[in-house]
Amino acid sequence: MISDTLMDIIRKEKVILTDFFYILEDLRTSMVKKDNTNTINEILLKIEEKSSELLKIDILRNDYTKEFCKKNAIENNIKDITDFFSKNNSETAFLFVEFLEKLQDLALIIDSLREVIEFDSNFNSVFLKLININNTGKSTYTANGYKENAYQKQNKNWRG
Repeated sequence: MISDTLMDIIRKEKVILTDFFYILEDLRTSMVKKDNTNTINEILLKIEEKSSELLKIDILRNDYTKEFCKKNAIENNIKDITDFFSKNNSETAFLFVEFLEKLQDLALIIDSLREVIEFDSNFNSVFLKLININNTGKSTYTANGYKENAYQKQNKNWRG
C-alpha cells in the first residue's frame, strides 16, 4: 500500500534529518573551537554523504507523494496531505508533523551555522583591516600599539 510505503520513507527521512542535524552541530562546534582543517574536512565529508542520502530518499518520497495524491484526488501540498491524514490516519498525520519539526530543527541549525561563518568572516575582515596587510603588506600599528613615529611627532608639536 502506498501510504505504508510513504510512512516508511518518512521515518527513514526523519532518521537522516536527525543525523544531519547532529553532523551540522558538530561542524558548528568545530568552527567555534577553531579545530584544524582535517577535522572540519571529515565533518564536511559526512555532510556530503548525508546530503546524497537525503537527496535519494527525498526524490523517492516525492514520487510516492505524487502517486498518493493522485490516487486519493488531493492536492500535492503539505496542508492538504496533513488534512487528509488527520481525517483518515492520525498516526501518519503525527509522522508528518514530526517530519516537519525535524525540517525546522535543521533550518535552525543551518541558520546558527551561517551566523558562526558570518561572524568568523567579519572578524577576519576587521582584523585584516586593523593590521592593514591587504593594502600595504605592512602593519598599521607597531608592537607598542600606535603608528610608527606618530607619537614622537605629536610630542614635538605639543604646546602646554
